[in-house]
Amino acid sequence: MSRLIHRLCLVLLCCCLIPLSAAPARASERSSQLQAAAVKKSPQERAIADLEQHLQVADGQIVLSAAGRSRLRQHMEDPAYGDLSGSLTLLNEHLRAGTVQLSDVLLHTTPNDRPNIPPAINTSCIGQTKFNTYWWGVRLYINACYTDQLITLLQQSADAVTICANLSMFLGLTSGILCRLAAPLVRMGAEQIAIAQAQGGFSGVYFEASWLAWAVSVHPQERAVFYPHDIVVLKKQLTPGTTEVHTLKGSSFYQGWQIEVATPLERTGTDDAWDFAVGDYSNSGDQDVFAIKKINTAGTTEVHILNAHHNYQRWELEVPTLLPPTGSDNQWTFGVADYNRDNTPDLYAINKVGALGRTEVHILSGREHFQRWLQRIPTALPNTGSDHQWEFRIADYNGDTVPDLYAINKDGASGSTEITVLDGASQFQTVSLQTSTLLQATGSDNRWAFVLGDYNRDAQIDLYAIDKQGLGGTMIYVLDGASQFQQWLMSTGSILESAGSDSGYDFASSTP
Repeated sequence: MSRLIHRLCLVLLCCCLIPLSAAPARASERSSQLQAAAVKKSPQERAIADLEQHLQVADGQIVLSAAGRSRLRQHMEDPAYGDLSGSLTLLNEHLRAGTVQLSDVLLHTTPNDRPNIPPAINTSCIGQTKFNTYWWGVRLYINACYTDQLITLLQQSADAVTICANLSMFLGLTSGILCRLAAPLVRMGAEQIAIAQAQGGFSGVYFEASWLAWAVSVHPQERAVFYPHDIVVLKKQLTPGTTEVHTLKGSSFYQGWQIEVATPLERTGTDDAWDFAVGDYSNSGDQDVFAIKKINTAGTTEVHILNAHHNYQRWELEVPTLLPPTGSDNQWTFGVADYNRDNTPDLYAINKVGALGRTEVHILSGREHFQRWLQRIPTALPNTGSDHQWEFRIADYNGDTVPDLYAINKDGASGSTEITVLDGASQFQTVSLQTSTLLQATGSDNRWAFVLGDYNRDAQIDLYAIDKQGLGGTMIYVLDGASQFQQWLMSTGSILESAGSDSGYDFASSTP
């Protein structure tokens, strides 16, 4: 009851501070205003977007390319560009001093997305809690509960040391840079934070500061409703004569189908002679299905792409590739992502039993119809076998726009399913993350399948673990990427029947 009274008082406070001429808009007007605000960028945001496409790492520093330096010279009279230039200089001083680690710095700025809450979930602790270190400054998000605690502490005249200790507790980390926010927050005071909290519908707040000015500003995390991504299901063997595409509907929390359709593709069996992935090859905005035929070809591995825009009834492309046949076991597995950033998905072929005793990555150019190699390299991982103990997926883990390699060890030494992420920018030589998860060991057969996607729209890749022989059918579990897979986001049954432990079903996220 005291929490409710506290929030009602904050609402009244905000209302008293807003002139009658600026009374809150109707819901439809508010929606339009939010959409317009989302489209319109501030001068600072435009400058960030302009310069960060020219960033590069050299000798442990973050620098602008020649083109970026040229852009900076053109706009030096613009205060936003001047601030960013100074911020980049100060960041590199932190990097040299060791007060900031290069691996923690994000070169791509995620948008200020509103915290997305599934309609089925009722929680008072709405909002994100995370600390992002960018090349231009920092951004601290705290959810509604932590925001209320911070407001209370400031109302009780807490000092910077106390605020630092509580921020560290909220985030579960100790950071000198994080604690540099404490004194500005004390000076800001409870009232400004309370106003931002109320303006966003009590969904938490976020704070921003550039390296140069370190003038902390507070903004609401505005609440939004979302539905999880659809999951594409390939039924390879059920219907006589054809492989089917079925899409589990995210907006029904996987209790209904979005699409159920037979395709021109023949039945593709219960072994691993065919592999599947999804990506927008046709540039239609829809997720086309890549069917990779690994054997029984004219001496190559073939790629067959079903066009999603035409309901998977038309071939977008059917070609042999430079790869030889890759077998009917799981030694070779495939994924798609835009490796060279030419807006065309490329084909990642992962050889789990490489010639040099290491798992290898081979990448074929999608724009050139898989007739040219973009990369062929052993990775930091040892050989990972030909069964299903190790599965591989492709996604951008660290926000640098370069696809990274997720290696999922389903029977880890910790007794759990473990995840290793290899950094794409280092050509898969650097381990960005190596961790156990909350999910128990899931074996070396194909009972458990895995896909990646941003379930809760926090710009962090989450892990979908699909138990094909769950209670009453196929079960879907989601582990939170922002917590390094130490928190559950969802567990639910689905409309999909039990799908066995062989390769008769394949799965992919509609939005990796």
